[in-house]
Amino acid sequence: MARDTVAHHSGVQQDESGDPGSPGAHTSPPLSASIFDAKYVRWFCSFDAQGRLNITFGEAHTPAMSEDIIISQSDHDWLSRLALKLERTDDLTRRQIRALEYFYRAWPLDSHERFPWLFMTLDAIFGDSSRATQAVIDAIGQNGGTGFDYDRLRLLLRLRNSVIHGGAPDVYDSDRYHQYYEQYGDDPLYDLEVITAQCLRACIFEGALVEHPDPHADLIRAYNDDSQTAVGTELSGLSISI
Repeated sequence: MARDTVAHHSGVQQDESGDPGSPGAHTSPPLSASIFDAKYVRWFCSFDAQGRLNITFGEAHTPAMSEDIIISQSDHDWLSRLALKLERTDDLTRRQIRALEYFYRAWPLDSHERFPWLFMTLDAIFGDSSRATQAVIDAIGQNGGTGFDYDRLRLLLRLRNSVIHGGAPDVYDSDRYHQYYEQYGDDPLYDLEVITAQCLRACIFEGALVEHPDPHADLIRAYNDDSQTAVGTELSGLSISI
């Protein structure tokens, strides 16, 4: 494609089928990717060998998006890699595609409902029945790029086990959730999302897939600058007596 393409949206129905080719789940900034309204991506365009534009309509390919998904030149590399993988039938590639489908299915869910799907994503790509938890921890350490130490990853995997194997009906009910939050001061649900996305980018797309800039970055920056200026003005007007 010579120019950027915008994935437009219309309609009100949500598709229930997996679609590893949907770019928004991987490239949209986290906030944009999780804010849904009544807009769905329902059509796509492609170019044939003669350079003619074809437009195809069908079921929704994404949850309801609050922002347009813009496919630019920088996305061509990872999309080309994905197209090749969709044609392959070897076991490793099929596991990678299943991992992307699990990640896709987790996309529109609330964070606590997304939790088991994200672990299924990691299990699909890294799971080893002979080594179970240890295989996933080792793979995350090699591909996650998060800098989490071994004990932190192991506690996160124990939280997974307590939810998936019946120890708690909801992730928030697990003692492991509270232990993780108290010990590290971070939400394990958010940490898992970061780890999963980075593992997919590193292992499947080999770094070719990068997150798009936030479309509202300038507004956020201006707001933060104004807020800091206002705080500085207030502080400068204070006199402290001892």
